[in-house]
Amino acid sequence: MMSSDVAKKWFEVSYTWLKKCGPGTQLRETTRQIVEQMHETVGMENYAAAAYFMERLRDLSDRLSVNQTGQLRLPYEKAEIRMECGRAAYFMDDHLAAIDLFRE
Repeated sequence: MMSSDVAKKWFEVSYTWLKKCGPGTQLRETTRQIVEQMHETVGMENYAAAAYFMERLRDLSDRLSVNQTGQLRLPYEKAEIRMECGRAAYFMDDHLAAIDLFRE
């Protein structure tokens, strides 16, 4: 079992690497604002509000990522939302949810 310090360092390195792999942020401005609010509430340890923002972001990404013909729209935005929600879950000490979100 990894110590929490080692796991946290591994997580931060992985998150930074994933952020650099893509073509930059794919979040629309309104989505980016919700992500920022989610991370702010995590920082204030207001986990109920953070969970609300996470659910809102997941719902938004599911609804807006597929067009009427079932084709993927904005697939990188959906992936980035899942990654940001995973990061929030990790810092709320919900490591299993963080893993699931990163897998998605």
